[in-house]
Amino acid sequence: MFCLRKYFFNHRYVLKVFSNKHSVDKSESKIFNLEKMKILWVILILFKLSLVTSESYINGTIGNEVYCTYDDRTICEEIQGYVVDNDNSLIDSEDFEMTAIDRNENVKGFYITKCTVGDFYSCNVENVIKFLPIKISDTFPNLLTIRAEYKSISKIRKENLKNLNKLRFLDLTGNKIETIEAGSFDDLVELISLGMSNNKIKNLHENLFKNLVKLEELYLQDNQISLFKPKQFENLKNLKFLDLSGNQLDSVHEDIFKDLGNLEKIKFVNCNLKSLPQRIFENLLELKSLDGEKNQLKTLPENLFINNQKLALIFLKHNKLQRLTYKTFENLPIIEFIALKDNECIDVDFGDWRLKGPMDNFHKDQLKKELKEKC
Repeated sequence: MFCLRKYFFNHRYVLKVFSNKHSVDKSESKIFNLEKMKILWVILILFKLSLVTSESYINGTIGNEVYCTYDDRTICEEIQGYVVDNDNSLIDSEDFEMTAIDRNENVKGFYITKCTVGDFYSCNVENVIKFLPIKISDTFPNLLTIRAEYKSISKIRKENLKNLNKLRFLDLTGNKIETIEAGSFDDLVELISLGMSNNKIKNLHENLFKNLVKLEELYLQDNQISLFKPKQFENLKNLKFLDLSGNQLDSVHEDIFKDLGNLEKIKFVNCNLKSLPQRIFENLLELKSLDGEKNQLKTLPENLFINNQKLALIFLKHNKLQRLTYKTFENLPIIEFIALKDNECIDVDFGDWRLKGPMDNFHKDQLKKELKEKC
């Protein structure tokens, strides 16, 4: 008994033959001469009489893809990428390895999608792929980017990303990820962008991000996370953008952002937050934009933004704010816009209202109107 497996690699088909562990009886083997064996193979190929459905395989093509640096999205170059054929690939085991593909040090992109890099978000394909291959670095040791968006991947293992120490972009958006094994990101020391939004993540190991010292973008929105541990973002000293929106947090520890001294933009929209610790933002010296809309906040601590001298935009609409003091905003020298619409009636002593910075009189008057409109 034989089974056939078919691979599409570098624009050519390669036929591989595998035999099962049961040896063929010697008396039977004498019946088949060489010519009959050839005929048998032709028949099997023509009628596709193989057991391929019981084997794991991967089809794909190698071609040039466009790669853009994070620092300047206008600077792009063509790189060699491997694109997995979504319709004809079966990665049906979490232990699947790409052993049938020759090692290629020139491939810089690994894409599990039918879309081109520039057309990901307009693509609508069946989510047939459930696993990432393990030991990807054995086949493509110099990868810069991995994109596997909107598939059915449910688990990330350490073996999936092991030794990918040149990887810069990892996008796993829109999968069904529930579990991320401890140490999964330990080797990603050059990573600058990590996308894990729109998954089913409930818990993150406290040291999961500890080695991502060059990370600049982290997308965790629209998961099922209820608690971030105090040292969850420890060592992320180069992080510039963080999105935690769409998780049900209730509360956050005051030291959660302690190491994020270069953070420029943070979003925690629709997180069910009822309060914010007074010192939660005190180390965010580079913060420019804060979006905390659609929470359950009733008040903001005095001096909440005392160290955020570069903060220009604050969005706190659709909360339940009832009381503010001028001290909440008085130390913001370059504030441009504060959005507080659709809160409760907010008690503010406008006699002490000391908004500084470039916010023009129109925006100041609009803000006062928003504060009073439900009183």
